[in-house]
Amino acid sequence: MLTVTIFLSVCFIGLQLGCGYWVLKLARHRTKSFIWYGVAACNLVLALVAGQYLNASIGGSHQPVLLNEMSHVTVSLMLFVILSLLVRQLEQKHESEVWRKYLLDTMADTYYEIDGQGRVEVISESCVNVTGYRSDELIGAEVRNFYVASESRNELVNAMLNNGDQVERYRSELVHRSGQTMTLENTSRIRRNSKGEMIGTQGVLRNITGRIQSEAQIEELARIVESSVNEIYVFEAESKKFRVVNKAARDNLGWHMDELRDMTLADLRPTDCDIDLQGILLTLSENEGMTIVKETGTRRKDQSEYFVEMSFRYSTVGRDPVFIAIALDITGRELNKAQLSQAQRLQSLGLLTGGIAHDFNNMLQAIRLNVEKIVIDDSQQEKWRDGALRAVGRAAQLTRRLLTFSRMQHLTPKVIDVNQSLRELESLFRLSLTKATNLELALGDESLLIEVDESQYESALLNVVLNAHSAMPEGGVILIASEPTYVSASRSRQMDDLPPGDYVEIRLSDNGRGMDEYVLKQAIEPFFSTKKAGEGTGLGLSTVYGFLKQSGGHMIVESEINVGSTITLLFPISNNRVIAGNDEPSNAIRANKETILFIEDDDVVRMLMAGTLEDMGYHVIVAADSVQAESLTRGFVDSIDLVISDLILAGGIYGPELVASLAATHGKLKTIFISGHSRLYWSKDQRLPDDCQFLQKPFSQAQLDTAIRHVLGDVKSELASSSSLSLSLLPEPEPGGDPS
Repeated sequence: MLTVTIFLSVCFIGLQLGCGYWVLKLARHRTKSFIWYGVAACNLVLALVAGQYLNASIGGSHQPVLLNEMSHVTVSLMLFVILSLLVRQLEQKHESEVWRKYLLDTMADTYYEIDGQGRVEVISESCVNVTGYRSDELIGAEVRNFYVASESRNELVNAMLNNGDQVERYRSELVHRSGQTMTLENTSRIRRNSKGEMIGTQGVLRNITGRIQSEAQIEELARIVESSVNEIYVFEAESKKFRVVNKAARDNLGWHMDELRDMTLADLRPTDCDIDLQGILLTLSENEGMTIVKETGTRRKDQSEYFVEMSFRYSTVGRDPVFIAIALDITGRELNKAQLSQAQRLQSLGLLTGGIAHDFNNMLQAIRLNVEKIVIDDSQQEKWRDGALRAVGRAAQLTRRLLTFSRMQHLTPKVIDVNQSLRELESLFRLSLTKATNLELALGDESLLIEVDESQYESALLNVVLNAHSAMPEGGVILIASEPTYVSASRSRQMDDLPPGDYVEIRLSDNGRGMDEYVLKQAIEPFFSTKKAGEGTGLGLSTVYGFLKQSGGHMIVESEINVGSTITLLFPISNNRVIAGNDEPSNAIRANKETILFIEDDDVVRMLMAGTLEDMGYHVIVAADSVQAESLTRGFVDSIDLVISDLILAGGIYGPELVASLAATHGKLKTIFISGHSRLYWSKDQRLPDDCQFLQKPFSQAQLDTAIRHVLGDVKSELASSSSLSLSLLPEPEPGGDPS
């Protein structure tokens, strides 16, 4: 009986353990406890039956039934508790393994465990995103084979050893199955056993390749924005405060980024700006993707203003919506428009004055030839003749000045007497002023010689005079004074390191409204002007200053509000004492009856020139146009020694064209061209031969005689040895310009 009881107890224990195992193995989590309690209830019933049977078998009826039953229940409960603890431990272990597998399979980052030999023991399924391999393909593989550089694995281990057995966000580069390099952040630690020995590593890998590329793109974009030649502003949609202002904008505005962070676009607007900024921003916020372009003004830190073409756009990309404004500085473009307009006006003026000058110089030529033919009987007649010739010279000079002011030209320095030039320019200055403005000259009798480009010099003086006149809208006095001065070493440091030495000082003063400190500082800056738009380009004093610096001089601007302004021009004194001037009439050398074909469409000039040439001893064939010239020269195939032709002939024929036509039958002809325009005008527009002789009207008989003898070969040796003689061949041309 005892054997049967023991056998039943063992079977019961085995059955209980087996049921518990399969309950844990097969049942769902919610049903495990219910099943287990059912097994426990069956266990109690079986325990009572087994106890009763055991009691009957061993003790008979000598022991109390209740005591036997309690002992059996106690033994059964103890067995139940022990088995329950074992089952619960198995359940927790199973749940832990399930959750561990779940985490490894679902985590975005890659978990790994590496053994002491550097082989993969455990790795999560997300490894396929990092390496391109599945986890089952990586188990047992040597991890160093996946690094871009095999020594990187040892560097990682050394980094952990040097940092308390762990690292955080350690960057490594692994090679993907496709060959692409992947950048990873590694947070890992060293695994050690109970003896402290290293048995491997474990950690988490995060793929940051995309983030690195995004950061690189953001950095590249930021670099492009920062280095853009356009001004770029990014400001918050809510507060309108600047978030980003690139270098081009900061440099132009004069503000630092720390200052701009508390500013808005409205703080940069000029006070008279009529652009509806709020309306633009509201429209953009309701229509994302729209671009609005406006031309407006922007105010710098120094309160100066400039024009921009600004493109506005609204963007909701990123954390907070922002407005983006890209500004293109169009100050130069607006200036170019003004300059183009001015150039077109000057071109029209040049064409007009060119035509007038041509006809006017023809009349002056006739007057001069007539005056030169006057026979001098006494000193009084000589005085009258010389006065008439000087008047012709001044008239010709006035014509050249009118042409000079309508064009740009290269500097061609020559020696000028300052006091003499100012006296000669006085009449031109007065013509430029109103009756309410008086002009006074305070000049000495001494010669103050400077070496400058005459046209630029006269233009600079006229520019300053006109500026003074503009500063006195109700009239006033302009005083022009000159004197020699010495610039010492200490004084030169205050004049942009102007070389010390002797200078000529020309002061132009007015008693106008003057300039404040701000305007005074900007007075010689290019494009700066206090005039309204369209009334000036702001290039006046800056051009004068540039001319002075190019000529080795300096300009000083002094002014006081309601007192007036003084512009001081300093020119180095010239050591060259030779002053170029017009030739006085001289006795012409008689010719040897050479034959000259003279072609001129102006009747008066043609008649006077023919008479003058005959008086000089030449045989003259006179033609009014190309038809007459070709007809009259048919019988003079080999006897024409020289052709003197006007450059503009009737019928639209130019002198060079006619001479080329005559050369087809007569061979190469020696030629002198004459015109009321300057040589440079013709050499530029009509391709006048460089080696031809040219005389600009009005010219004297002496100049004509010298030019003829030069072309015929009588004065070649003189010209070769004397550069001053070549200057006397014709009135001084306006170099580098277009007389039209």
